[in-house]
Amino acid sequence: MITGGAGFIGAHLAQRLVAEGAVVRIVDNLERGSEENLGSARDSIDLRVADLCTPGVAEEACQGVDVVFHFASKVGGITYYLAKPYEVLAANIAMDGAVLDAVLAAGVPRYLYASSAHVYPGELQTTPDAALIHENQAIPASPELSYGWAKLIGEQAVEFAITEGWPLRASVPRIIGAYGPRQDVDLATGSAIPVFSRRAIEYPERTPYRVLGTGRETRSYCYIDDIVEGLLRSIGAMDNHALVGPFNLGTEDRIAIGDLVDTVTPWHRQGRGFWSSARPVNDPCNGIGWLFFTVGGMLMNADRRRVDHLDIAVISL
Repeated sequence: MITGGAGFIGAHLAQRLVAEGAVVRIVDNLERGSEENLGSARDSIDLRVADLCTPGVAEEACQGVDVVFHFASKVGGITYYLAKPYEVLAANIAMDGAVLDAVLAAGVPRYLYASSAHVYPGELQTTPDAALIHENQAIPASPELSYGWAKLIGEQAVEFAITEGWPLRASVPRIIGAYGPRQDVDLATGSAIPVFSRRAIEYPERTPYRVLGTGRETRSYCYIDDIVEGLLRSIGAMDNHALVGPFNLGTEDRIAIGDLVDTVTPWHRQGRGFWSSARPVNDPCNGIGWLFFTVGGMLMNADRRRVDHLDIAVISL
C-alpha cells in the first residue's frame, strides 16, 4: 500500500511495482496527485480517494498488506512552508500518526517512512561548499522549517515503536532533491526544476523571471528512477535489520542555482532574467551527503534520455 501514491514519487514507485507484478493499493486525497500520474498502471491499482486523517481510512487501507510506503504529506515550495508553518506541522504530525497507528494495529510487517533532508539543522547548510552532512547530525534538532520538525518527529515515532517491541521492520530514507517527469509545476508549491522550467516556457508572458537568493546557493538532485531503486533496496535490507536508516537517499553532487537556471533556460545569460536580492531561509541544499545509493548521474551528468523526459513532462503541462 502506498499513501500519496498518486503524487510524484508515489506514482513512479507504483508503476515500478505493478511492472514487477505486485498487487498495489493507493490511498490519496488527490490534493496534489492525480490518476493521470499513474499512466497505464492505473487499471491495475486499487486506488482509494480518501483523507488518511479520517477515522477508519488508514486502518482499512492497511488490512492485508505486506508493505506500507508512506509518502502522503503536506508539502510545497519554500514560499508555502514559510507562509503556512503551523498548517504544515499540524497536518503532517496528524497524518503520520494516523498511518503509523494503522500499520501497528494491522500488524503490517514492513513500513517505509519517507523523510526529508529538511530535518537537518540550518547552521550546517549556510555556505555553498559546506561539509557533507551525515545522518547523525540531525540531532541536536534544529530544522529551519516546520516541515523538517514534522519529519523528524515522524522518524522518532518509527524508532520508538520498534524500541517498544512492536513486530515491525522499517526503513527511513531522507529523500534529497528527487526530480523527473510529472513533477508539480505549481509556482507556489513546486520545487526548483519544474518551477524554473515552467517560468522559462511561459516567458515573457509571465514576468519577471525572478529567483530568490544570489544564484550561488547549491542543491543536490537525483533522478526519480534512482530514488525508486533506492527505496526498494531499502525494503530488501529489512531482511537483516529491524530499522534501516535513517539514511540520506540522493547524491553528493551539487549544482549552483544559477547554473541550474542556465541549464533549464539557456537564454538567461542573455540578460532576460535576474536574481532577486532577497535571501530566503535556507532550503536543505548545501553539503547533504549521499551515503546510501545511486544508479545514474545527476542533472548535469544524466544521459540525454533523462533530461528529455523532464523537458517533455513540463512542456506537456
